[in-house]
Amino acid sequence: MAYEQEISLTEVKENGKEFIADYPEGKNILRATDGKKNYEQIAKELELSKTYVSTVLNAAKKCHLANRITPGIFKKKSGVMSHIPEGKNKEKSVSSINKIIKRAKRKPKITRLNDKPFSNRPLINIEKMTLGYQNLFIVENTLRELIRKVFGKDVSNWWEEKVNDGIIKDVKEAIEKYPYHGYKREDELEYTHLGQLKEIITAKRNWNVFLPYLDEKDKASFSATIDKAIPSRNSIGHCIPLKNEDLKYVEMRFQDILRMIKLH
Repeated sequence: MAYEQEISLTEVKENGKEFIADYPEGKNILRATDGKKNYEQIAKELELSKTYVSTVLNAAKKCHLANRITPGIFKKKSGVMSHIPEGKNKEKSVSSINKIIKRAKRKPKITRLNDKPFSNRPLINIEKMTLGYQNLFIVENTLRELIRKVFGKDVSNWWEEKVNDGIIKDVKEAIEKYPYHGYKREDELEYTHLGQLKEIITAKRNWNVFLPYLDEKDKASFSATIDKAIPSRNSIGHCIPLKNEDLKYVEMRFQDILRMIKLH
């Protein structure tokens, strides 16, 4: 069968293996990628996060397994499905904290600017800061997915009941003051940061519900572990270069948070 791509069959197979290793639900998502439905429709159909589906489809494009027809709409390439292995059981794949940590340690590829802006300082710090952001992204989104798993994917059903008034107010103000005109954020949780996610989980009315999903059963220790990472989170979030002393511990702090979560 002819392939609508400029890469060999061997590369298709290798790309398919790598794709499914990173995204266990990838094959199911590609099956639904017909060039007509957008990523939001596919996410709803498969009961998956819209953010996750969008990420998977963009990865499929990079792996030459799908083409982007228009923004948000993709179509799988002819014949590739038979060369993509089935993903492992989603529950088991998500439960491996060590696998998540290993992925977070991958050194990101940096595209350097030809013209240096004012000084060398941004370029000197970029690789370390990018690695820090990579860890932060995994931790914050893991906590968001944990909260959705415990309370339900439709955040509007429980947001006002499970979240304290201070966070509700802050998120409402963020939505009003800083509307995002690109990708529409999935829900209120996507406006929260590390400290607020911790507060939702450790709230007196919520803590016991989260215990079955945590390896750290002591609320004070759980909170303290996250609190240690918050200064690093703030520096990364505001693009402020981390100090050398902090850089030595930032990766460890984020990984300590992941190790407290069972993610089964």
